[in-house]
Amino acid sequence: MNWLKTISDPWGNVASVIGLAVSVVGFCLTIWGVITAKNAAKRAEAAANNARRRILKSQAVEDCTRAILLMGQIKSMYLNSEWTIVLGKFTELQSILVELTNKEIGISSQEIDFITNATTVLGQMENRIVRVVVNGKPPPDIGKVHETIQHHINDLQRVAISIKQNT
Repeated sequence: MNWLKTISDPWGNVASVIGLAVSVVGFCLTIWGVITAKNAAKRAEAAANNARRRILKSQAVEDCTRAILLMGQIKSMYLNSEWTIVLGKFTELQSILVELTNKEIGISSQEIDFITNATTVLGQMENRIVRVVVNGKPPPDIGKVHETIQHHINDLQRVAISIKQNT
């Protein structure tokens, strides 16, 4: 039995050292795996945020386009004195414009001012139409309305172009 002890003692020490080395290597590999996973998660989060921003900007461009089309319809309805239908279009348009200013898409403060100004002016125009429908007041000057709406169409087109360029 003594011969077994003589052989096992040095091999036991070697096995302990090898076990320790395997444990240290395994621990290092685990740490490396955790760091790699954390970096991958950060990259995935950044990619998801980037995709989210692109989607929001795409929706904002679509909203600008819808608003521009509505303004064109409103100009036509003014020409045809379709006052009650114009009121519904104004409501829809203002909703789109307010939604645009609330989106986190990185538009400049000047562009937000364009949209806010358009919302205010179009709201005033809507109030004039309400007075036409309810009180029988004379309709506003069509030339001035056309010019005002066209001005806001041009501003909104610039906003849409700016959004497209920053995607």
